[in-house]
Amino acid sequence: VAGNYLAAVGIYTVALLFSVSHVFVLAWLGRPDAGLMLSHYFAYWLLGAALLAGDVVGSVLTDNLTVGFIFGAGLCAAPVFLDKAGALVGGRLGEGLETLGAVPQFEEMTSGVVSLAAVLYFCTIAGSMLFLNYMLVGRRRWRIPFFGAHVAGRAFAAAMGAGAIVILAGRVPVRADFTAEGLHSLTKPTREIISKIDAANPVYIQAYVSREVPRAYVETRANLINLLREYAALGGDRIRLNVVEAEK
Repeated sequence: VAGNYLAAVGIYTVALLFSVSHVFVLAWLGRPDAGLMLSHYFAYWLLGAALLAGDVVGSVLTDNLTVGFIFGAGLCAAPVFLDKAGALVGGRLGEGLETLGAVPQFEEMTSGVVSLAAVLYFCTIAGSMLFLNYMLVGRRRWRIPFFGAHVAGRAFAAAMGAGAIVILAGRVPVRADFTAEGLHSLTKPTREIISKIDAANPVYIQAYVSREVPRAYVETRANLINLLREYAALGGDRIRLNVVEAEK
């Protein structure tokens, strides 16, 4: 199981390294943010490593390559579209599903902020999928009565444990701003103000932001959303953030 997975991650890593040529072109044309580039590549590598673990599970379920590809794509689609399902459900359950979605974690890292919760999120996905793969490889032992149900129970418990780790890690504001200008770093007075907010009377931030804006405001839109997310991450239960994509 480990050899199969590491081989896939190795091929993916080499393929990702070939795109570093774009970084050299950008460095020749101007002065790109090295920290932002590094967080981008780290985000893509973590996302790929997590989803490849799901693909490996899909390949072990069948000997047919086409069917295995479909199984793997289905397993990868679950974390990728989980935040969309949370938006449709709404309420506390919807917020929990959005927290467990891969896209918000990935987008946060590509903005230059690497958090402990995001790193643990992708690591727990990979670990859970590899554990499931390990159990599936031993299917020849399933002839024991009720062993299949036992495996399903262990897989469900592993998934619940992974989700609990991600949610608990999200409550710990361990974050690193990799941008050269410190775009996502909050000042000391701002931190003091947020720390004085009473958790029993939280501040609600309702932000209406258009999905598409004029080119001159693209950077402003990204900085605004990232700054609000930093407030919410630092405030925890003290600040409740809800970003609504405004439509015509």
